[in-house]
Amino acid sequence: MKYLSILLLVFSLQLSAHESVQSIECPPPLNTGRYTSEMEQEIFQAELSIYENCMFEYIREQQRLADVHEDAADSALNTWNDYLSIRRR
Repeated sequence: MKYLSILLLVFSLQLSAHESVQSIECPPPLNTGRYTSEMEQEIFQAELSIYENCMFEYIREQQRLADVHEDAADSALNTWNDYLSIRRR
């Protein structure tokens, strides 16, 4: 059991070392929110909305990927527990 735990730890470290996280590719508005005309204000609001949508889409995708990994880990744990329960009978 001790050796299996060590093996699983080493294996999980190797897997995480190869994963890469997608970088955020959401360009922020060029204007800092200071504008001199109503048109600049409208352009800023439009760019801000695009930036917000992009950021939240990125966040949702990262959360979805995290859920996939968590489900896989739960499945592996259930498989392990099922194996142990059969073996103990």
